Amino acid sequence: MFETAELRRGPGRARASGRIGFGRPFPWELEASFSDVRLADLALPGAAWSGTVSGAASLGGSYEEPRLQASAEGDGVRVGDVPLGSVKLGARLAGAALSITGAVEGARVAVAASTTGDMPFEARGDLELEDALRYVPGGPPAGLHAYARGSGTASGALKDLGAARAELTLHEVRGGYGDFKVESAAPIVLTVEGRRVALRPFSFRGQNTHFSLSGAREPSGELALDARGTLDLRLLGGLLPGVTDPRGRLLVEAHVSGTLSDPLLVGAGQLREAGFQIRELPVVFTGVTGALVFSQNRMLFDRLDAAVNGGRAELAGEVELVRFFPAKVRVGATFDEVPMHIPEWLHPVVSGRLQAAGTWDAMLLSGKLHVVSARYTDAVDLERRVVEGRKKAIEKPFDRAGEWLSFDVALAVDGDARIENDLVRGALKGDLTLTGTLASVGLIGTLTLAEGSRGTFRGNEFVLTHAVVDFTERRRIRMSLDVHGEADVRDYQIFMHLFGPYEDPTLQLTSQPALTQQDIVTLLSLGYTARDTASGGVAGLAAAAAAQALLSASGLDDQVKRFVPRSKLLRDFSMRFTSAYSELAGQVEPRAEFESKVLDDRFRLRYQAPLAAARGQRAQAEMRLSSHTSIQYQWDNENPDVASGGDHGVDLKLRWEWAD
Repeated sequence: MFETAELRRGPGRARASGRIGFGRPFPWELEASFSDVRLADLALPGAAWSGTVSGAASLGGSYEEPRLQASAEGDGVRVGDVPLGSVKLGARLAGAALSITGAVEGARVAVAASTTGDMPFEARGDLELEDALRYVPGGPPAGLHAYARGSGTASGALKDLGAARAELTLHEVRGGYGDFKVESAAPIVLTVEGRRVALRPFSFRGQNTHFSLSGAREPSGELALDARGTLDLRLLGGLLPGVTDPRGRLLVEAHVSGTLSDPLLVGAGQLREAGFQIRELPVVFTGVTGALVFSQNRMLFDRLDAAVNGGRAELAGEVELVRFFPAKVRVGATFDEVPMHIPEWLHPVVSGRLQAAGTWDAMLLSGKLHVVSARYTDAVDLERRVVEGRKKAIEKPFDRAGEWLSFDVALAVDGDARIENDLVRGALKGDLTLTGTLASVGLIGTLTLAEGSRGTFRGNEFVLTHAVVDFTERRRIRMSLDVHGEADVRDYQIFMHLFGPYEDPTLQLTSQPALTQQDIVTLLSLGYTARDTASGGVAGLAAAAAAQALLSASGLDDQVKRFVPRSKLLRDFSMRFTSAYSELAGQVEPRAEFESKVLDDRFRLRYQAPLAAARGQRAQAEMRLSSHTSIQYQWDNENPDVASGGDHGVDLKLRWEWAD
């Protein structure tokens, strides 16, 4: 006889009190309770248990005629990776009759057994799971859902559970991903007899889906399952960590052997109009069509035709499956004029070959791409940068989720790549390497502006004699500029050197004949120098400034471009207001200037006219004959001593460049 006995371990407590008789019929009368007992401390059989359990029990009668009443409730129960949540158990023993009940969310089971002989038993259960996939180890992918309703029976002997017979019938099963849904065409029946588990043939149906499965698990543990039919790939949404928005159809005929822990898949499949998007990348595959082969847990494909961002591509490679999950990828892709949008500000169209290899946690994208065409149109606003100086760049927040994909992609910029913005117009050539990860993309390499490129500063056009952009950061995109240019403004030749980081460049201006920095800026901005001011020739300055302000505010140049016919005849058409010193009027005048290339980069036309006078018009046509030679024709009507037909002239220009 004892009043209280107590056991403690961690937060768990177990208490008991009562008495036991040692003479026949060995009577006993015991009361017990327990609370917050950790299941991990109980050394239960099978997979690792977690959670806590609380309950109470009473034992009466005697050893020969026992009476037992017990109940327990588990909280946060998990067996291995399977979350059971809240669990309720009950047991009652009266003589040789034993009854056990159990329940988890959406499922109930009742067992009736005898404690004599082989301990025969019968069991029955019912389930209705609104979220059946909650019991999937590790939890289901986001967006994937399933509903199941059914019942089951079992019978046999507790002393030989392996020989028991059981049958589970799922009367209704439905599921899907997002708005896409499938359902069972008939009840699904699973039977167990003599350690053999058999799945009677059943099928799922839905939009673009009719899929059947049948087979068995033999007493030896070997699997023999057959699957065939058509699957809508939307059903796989969320199963592939690196892929979003799957679509299309998969026709499959396959056989599964091996064991539950190591299944083997063999068979064949066919993709029809499939598509998907790479997670966190502006890369969309559509129209993926071709044959698949399943062999020894590998999915192989020699050629899949596809469209990527609207361009053509071919895919080949293999995917390693672990329990039917695509764990490792080794895929090559050949691209033909594919818009990639990487980096986004370059808008490149590329051709070439890429390879993706690795797992969904660590994958490397490598290969070489040729940039067929690209346009960089982001405004530089050089004057603001020079005047305001360095400003701290807005860094993109680092997202560690993007570390799963690394880059080592060579970019050969050897096609029609151009800069066309407020500062520079010209063709680009060079070699770059895309590096870093999706979380922190980098570029290394050099781009060079081709001969004939032009730069614009304060309405003046500079011929760029040397222009190089260097990329040196492997984990971010940072540009370093080294640009030389020259321009003829009135009787002066202006030399420009722009260098340093793109975010905070340094601008140096010199001239021939020599002018002060202030005079050079004034000449470029307003068309006059200190000498002109001394002679009083700046009466038109206010009008020129007003005209330029009007152009900037109204966007008149963009409106004019809209009415210019788009054709191969006129290329890079531009219109702007500027100002220039007129010897005829003896003052600075506002002018409108039109410029365009004709047919190709070698032939250029330019026309300039004052806004308030008939005289002072100027037209130029320049033909580049070679890399060192060009010829220029000019007409103007500025000279009052020349007849009404205007003044004509032809210049032959020779240019060489030396570098030490």
